[in-house]
Amino acid sequence: MFGPIAAVDGQDVSRLGKSFSVLPGCHIVQLLNKVGQINTSNGGGYVGVTGGATFALRMRANFTYEIEVQVESVTGPVGQLTIQASERPADGSSATPISPARSGDEIADCQRWTP
Repeated sequence: MFGPIAAVDGQDVSRLGKSFSVLPGCHIVQLLNKVGQINTSNGGGYVGVTGGATFALRMRANFTYEIEVQVESVTGPVGQLTIQASERPADGSSATPISPARSGDEIADCQRWTP
């Protein structure tokens, strides 16, 4: 799993870095509330608020899960963040996009899932 992750299944993982492994199964992943990037070559960068977006990920063995935060439609000092998770098979074929959880029911459905 890779991304700006604050917690997995209610456990704080923010100090583990951006990349780590978890076992297959449903994992409830909450993003860091604030993300940012500095571009040292031109002195630019951004700080954005994700709102602590939550993903209910049905993680399978031999797949990679990545959460990306991208800056879109910048107007002056203001822009919009796009948050997207993806699931990619080990063979490197195309990734399947995964949206943030939209309801408690979606999270509960994931928690009932077994790989």
